[in-house]
Amino acid sequence: MSFFCLFLFIVMVFWRPQEWLVPALYGWPILDGVVFLSLLAMLLEWDSGKIKMDGKCPQYFLLLGLFIAALMSHVSHGYLAGLLENWVTAFRICFFSLLLFSTMTSVNRLMWVLRVFVFMACFMAIHGILQQDRGYGFGGLHPIMSWRPNIEGAVPRSQFYGIFNDPNDMGQMMATAMPMSFVIFKRKSILSFAVGCAICYLLWVGIEGTWSRGSQIGIAVAAAVILIQMFPPRWFLRLLIACVVAGLGMLPFAGRFLEGSALERMDFWGQANWAFRSSPIFGVGLGMIREYIDKDRAVHNAYVSCYSELGVFGYYFWFCLVMVAILGLFWTKIALPKKPSGVDLRWLQRFAGLGLAALGGFMSSSYFLSRAFIFPLFFLLAMYGAVPFLANELLENSGEEPNVRLPTQDVCLKIGIPASLVSIAYVYVSILLLNMAR
Repeated sequence: MSFFCLFLFIVMVFWRPQEWLVPALYGWPILDGVVFLSLLAMLLEWDSGKIKMDGKCPQYFLLLGLFIAALMSHVSHGYLAGLLENWVTAFRICFFSLLLFSTMTSVNRLMWVLRVFVFMACFMAIHGILQQDRGYGFGGLHPIMSWRPNIEGAVPRSQFYGIFNDPNDMGQMMATAMPMSFVIFKRKSILSFAVGCAICYLLWVGIEGTWSRGSQIGIAVAAAVILIQMFPPRWFLRLLIACVVAGLGMLPFAGRFLEGSALERMDFWGQANWAFRSSPIFGVGLGMIREYIDKDRAVHNAYVSCYSELGVFGYYFWFCLVMVAILGLFWTKIALPKKPSGVDLRWLQRFAGLGLAALGGFMSSSYFLSRAFIFPLFFLLAMYGAVPFLANELLENSGEEPNVRLPTQDVCLKIGIPASLVSIAYVYVSILLLNMAR
């Protein structure tokens, strides 16, 4: 029951039928009702033993810490109105992430959630293509006109509904679904590969209609992560770190690529960093960074948005959720043999490798988008975070030794604390280098 409610919530988050398909439902607290049913179902299943919550899994500790940090970001300023306005958002994100992580107890459940991501990305792509071809998509939604300095003209940019009403956000979702499209079938075959290629082509055409450079960067990074996995496993983290450092070294030469909206975003990042310096421990408050940006604009950088709103304290929990998901996927990929026994294990090995690419693309494109506190990101983190635990369970059930290394709270403390601080410094320095190049 809890997984059904969760699945329904995920579909509603992406599909947004009340905004275009059934307008009469607009304003109804449908999602609130699904939240209540999910919470009730989870408590009943937990009491009956159908859902097991192992406190040793770092996700529980991190999600609870993130929720507390969201509250503290307002409590530290004594801002009751901000607390009352934003605690529900924080609760929903943390609760559904916890529920999704707890219910990922089988490969079939993992596949169904994955298919929702891919199907909705394809739906967005078709919607965007219709906007480009006939001028409007599903529900009569028209593209937005945007000035492009590089071609000295205005272009129609496809958009979707709800949290994807910005073309960049819509493009990011489609780019993230590209690697995932190759594992929508459990068995690897020529047909599954051909279907994956066809979906990627559809998504690419949809992304072109958004004119989103951030999405294109996400695709490039996802392709690079797939390429890195062709090297010996022991090289993966070293090559990944080398690519990140190399990217920092290229920023001083990026001046000729900076124009228009890129220069505007750099100003936003500087203003957000100024806000962060004014309250570095607990931040300026969840959802409050717009108050510090000219014309109430978004920051357009998930990392800057997160540490400026939640401070170092909250950013640590957010960053560690990303870190343990990446480590879990990597450890699963290298621990499973090249040809695991059983269809489920073989699929999970492919899923782990392509999951690294999808998550890498999402997080790289998030450097240019304010996507720190959205459901799709936390759905990805919960889904990918459950992979190593599911892999060990499958190995144990098949009579093999469960040898996949699991993320622990010790890893979050010993690696997560310094890594989160280094990432803040990295983003901060990267912004300084970009300003030097302008």
